[in-house]
Amino acid sequence: MRRLLLLFPLLSLCSTACESDGRELFTQLSVRFILPDDRPVERIELLSDISYCENINTKERVFFTVLDGRSATLTLQKGVYTLIVEANLHYADGTVQYVRNADHNTPSEALAWMDDRSAIVLLLKYVN
Repeated sequence: MRRLLLLFPLLSLCSTACESDGRELFTQLSVRFILPDDRPVERIELLSDISYCENINTKERVFFTVLDGRSATLTLQKGVYTLIVEANLHYADGTVQYVRNADHNTPSEALAWMDDRSAIVLLLKYVN
């Protein structure tokens, strides 16, 4: 009987320690965009339908929605992802240039994000 009385508090402790709110399954990914030159940019227009992170295991796509200057933050399930970013850069002189990332857009170049917070720098290159 004494063993049973000692076992009960231990089991209740284990069951509460295993409870989860699901936050540990996700990471906050901060993406900073490096532009191809130093000309002043008035606006970066992400092509939202083709700018996303794709989980290579589940094929789930998370699209870039909000751009804050030259960076964006996404909430992703922890895992291995490819990145596709395409945008139009609107320069102060009125010109518009089409750019995209050249790295991490194929499964062989995929990146794994397993921490609670992650960051990456993406170099955008001109597309001719």
